[in-house]
Amino acid sequence: MTNKSPLLSRLLVAAAMSICISSQALALSATEAIVMQWTLTDHGYDIGELDGVIGKRTMQAIQSFSEKHGSPTDPEKLGRWFRKTMIQNREEITDPEYLEKIRNAVGDDMKDPSSAIIKDVFLNIGPRGRFICGEVNGKNSYGAYSGYTSFHSLSEELFGGLPLFIVDGEPYGISFYRCSYAVPQR
Repeated sequence: MTNKSPLLSRLLVAAAMSICISSQALALSATEAIVMQWTLTDHGYDIGELDGVIGKRTMQAIQSFSEKHGSPTDPEKLGRWFRKTMIQNREEITDPEYLEKIRNAVGDDMKDPSSAIIKDVFLNIGPRGRFICGEVNGKNSYGAYSGYTSFHSLSEELFGGLPLFIVDGEPYGISFYRCSYAVPQR
């Protein structure tokens, strides 16, 4: 056993280190992790495969991002930092005519487009351009309002004006995190 002991020790240490690195991100959902990876990629960092797993390359990207932006290196704390930074940098949209255009565009893919109600609509500016975020509620097949869910747009620049909107099917889906993690480029 003396010959195998150093090898076994190294394997146990490697396994423990692997568990420690991957367990840092266990508090993040797969959606949060993938949007964090998108955000890092948007800022020019190599995260490896966009897979929703906070692995070695994503952790290296987080470290590099943190050195540049003064943000936390723990993925869960970085997610909170993204949301705080986004709130500081977003602009509320208050123009009634523009809000009506957004409401109509967001409602286009709903069961009852005329029932769309939007709230908390704001403009974010990220590395890929300007995009709009907010929440929408609308009537379901039974004629009842189904509850608010997040929406976001693709960049306004892509469509020469009013962008294409994507509405989440769940309260904390891609749109929620995409908007929450919008951090201007430095």
